Amino acid sequence: MLLLIVTLLDVEIPATHANQDEESSPADLVRQLPGLNSAIARRYVSVDFFAGFPVPTPAGTTPGFESSITRVEVTVLEFDNSVIVTSAFATMLNDDLVAGLVGHHDSTIESRDIDNLGDRARYYLVGSGQDDDLPTGFLVVQDANLAFLITAKGKTADLVPTVRAFADYMLAAEPGTGDVVYGDTANSTGGTFDLLPPAEEAPFLGFLIPMDDYDLLNIGNSPVTVPATPSAG
Repeated sequence: MLLLIVTLLDVEIPATHANQDEESSPADLVRQLPGLNSAIARRYVSVDFFAGFPVPTPAGTTPGFESSITRVEVTVLEFDNSVIVTSAFATMLNDDLVAGLVGHHDSTIESRDIDNLGDRARYYLVGSGQDDDLPTGFLVVQDANLAFLITAKGKTADLVPTVRAFADYMLAAEPGTGDVVYGDTANSTGGTFDLLPPAEEAPFLGFLIPMDDYDLLNIGNSPVTVPATPSAG
């Protein structure tokens, strides 16, 4: 998903003394994207994934997403303006790029625009090409200067309801006006973290549990931890 951010925007990252001898991490590249103010992400996994782990089950009992959904990853990119996001949709987003980014180069792929979702939205269904693997649904949504990248994986080919439900939730939410406060159980708040459904939204999430939060600009590839702060590098 981090590489998607760099590739989608077609950014040329000049080599520096620090990275000439070794390849920069995706998070290092993200930090150099022009006009990018924040880049955060949250990973959700199914209840079954947590079997044997000391993590509480959802507080609610009303199933939201069906149990066939095993994982959802959501990234929110915030830019200075909408021009970069619009340009990426027009020039960079294509079937081959998305198939490679989700790790299924030799797979079937279907894509279509989704009407009445943000400023523009495009959905991709990427088959694994392997009988024992799961298909991946990938939705990109522009909302003014924000880009939502939503990936879902599950034992079903009908992943549109899942990714669209996340997009609808985020489009209806508002970024927080206060400082970002990191949480130790994927419950960070403030800024664009407030666009992401928290564990308290149990009726919405159903069988899914928030697992990790990421601050790609300030923390990098590792999940945020407490007492880390947004200024940590």
